[in-house]
Amino acid sequence: MGNTGVQFKQFKIIYDLFDYVKEELEKLLNPELIITELGNIKIMAIFRTEKGHMIVGGRVEMGKLQKDCKVRVKRNKEIIGKGALSHLQTGKQEVKEIPEGTECGVQFDGKLRLEVGDVLEAYKEEKKEKKLVLS
Repeated sequence: MGNTGVQFKQFKIIYDLFDYVKEELEKLLNPELIITELGNIKIMAIFRTEKGHMIVGGRVEMGKLQKDCKVRVKRNKEIIGKGALSHLQTGKQEVKEIPEGTECGVQFDGKLRLEVGDVLEAYKEEKKEKKLVLS
């Protein structure tokens, strides 16, 4: 690298040059965001409210919940905010997943104050790196 910030590369095989250019171009591509809907829970009780999180109880109405999933908060059928679920509990046992029809306790992490009747729509986000395809 010279003092002008220009990088000098030397290749003895042309395919190595192509591979290098392809890798550098792939770094410029934005990753694809894949959102997978998981399910929803209706809030039936508020147990504890602290700064940055709340402990609430509810029933999984559709699908399932997974530990560390993200959620959209709906009140009166309108999305009013987002957050995440960091702890899931059925009975006195902490679990990683809660199936449909199950009553449970969850820790909601977010600035929003939940109310009884709110619905949390759970989803997962995955980033998939894009690949450059040369034909």
